[in-house]
Amino acid sequence: MQCSRCGRENEDGARFCTECGEFFVKQINNFTPVKPQRKQSGCLFAVCVMSVLIFVFMVIWSLSSGDKTDMSGKSTDTMQGTINILDQTKTAMEGIKKIDHDFIIICKEYQKITKALGSTNSVSAYGQIDDLKVFSTALFDECLKLQLPDEYKEGKNKYETGIACLMTSMENLLKYLDDGKPSQLNTAVEKLESAVQYRTNAIVEITAIAVDNGYIEETKVIK
Repeated sequence: MQCSRCGRENEDGARFCTECGEFFVKQINNFTPVKPQRKQSGCLFAVCVMSVLIFVFMVIWSLSSGDKTDMSGKSTDTMQGTINILDQTKTAMEGIKKIDHDFIIICKEYQKITKALGSTNSVSAYGQIDDLKVFSTALFDECLKLQLPDEYKEGKNKYETGIACLMTSMENLLKYLDDGKPSQLNTAVEKLESAVQYRTNAIVEITAIAVDNGYIEETKVIK
């Protein structure tokens, strides 16, 4: 490296001239430092992460919106189903009340006839019992036609069994009037008692479920 002041040759990289002491820093004023390049990988990673998060958010939002729509539809279907069951149950309960009203009337008339068998003309009693049997058969058919939710079926079956027992009792009593066999009279009495018991159990079971489900008020329970 040549000194610009005295012209002496110095070693390359020397900071000052060994002859005159001139500093060589002034001779590198034309040096242009190279600016270091900023690393962009960090920024690129951040952009990628943000893009992924935005995408995930949009997917979740769209799915949740679809679920809400589905849930709303399901809720509507469930509500409509509940209303249908409620209407169906109320209608059936009214039908049971009517059937039960007729059942009680038939039983009372039948009991009057059985109690008066000793003092009543057997022909007259036979005709009355036969008429009650016809009414009981019609009552049984009405009970079969009632449409109730599955949870009431067991109670409804008991009621149907009660009517069937009543009809069997009448059949045995009619046979007793024909043949005069005491066994037929005993069977008639037993079947009548069974009919009343089945009816009571059925009504208790059906109305208890209806009250629990809110289909009827407790004050309107059939006694």
